[in-house]
Amino acid sequence: MTRRFLGWALALGLMLFAAPTWAQVAGARAGDRVVGRASAPVTLTAYVSATCGHCARWHALDWPHIQERWVATGKVKVVFRDFFTGPRESALKGSVLARCAPEDRFDAVMGALMGGQADLHELRDEAKWLRRGAMAGGLSDSEASACLADANGIAAAERRDAQAQADGVMGTPFFFLNGRPLEAWTLSEFDAALAAAVGGR
Repeated sequence: MTRRFLGWALALGLMLFAAPTWAQVAGARAGDRVVGRASAPVTLTAYVSATCGHCARWHALDWPHIQERWVATGKVKVVFRDFFTGPRESALKGSVLARCAPEDRFDAVMGALMGGQADLHELRDEAKWLRRGAMAGGLSDSEASACLADANGIAAAERRDAQAQADGVMGTPFFFLNGRPLEAWTLSEFDAALAAAVGGR
């Protein structure tokens, strides 16, 4: 089992031990960003962080397939929520920035930030990293600066992160399928779980 899978398995074990109220994760919340048709019968809730390397790999390798097979066909909608990983302040800024962009550009912003993590982690150039996200969202430098200075946006991001912790989330990426924690560590397991959920509708 890889380190990625061990981390997720540990998080799941801790979450189940903590026994949070799983039904709470199914409802729509302020700040959620949804990809897919509102009428889709199955909801996959994804807790991600712009600074998380595992999230970046999932977004680059698994997410395109899930979009094509499940989301574009109207079977599944994906609700994206925050859980900030280190460096936490950068993750918070990435979240705020992604939500300043038009909602239909949210995924593009997060993809740019995740795909550009080398700017942040290796080059230590947070400004370049954030500019990459702003460009993906169609935000000018002045719009991005105003966004990142907005106290209301920052406070809303902090609330989303606190709610994720209340949900029992302890690591990213982490997923819930129709409000229940999803034990899927490979793309084939995602497919199997989504097929079962869709088939039961």
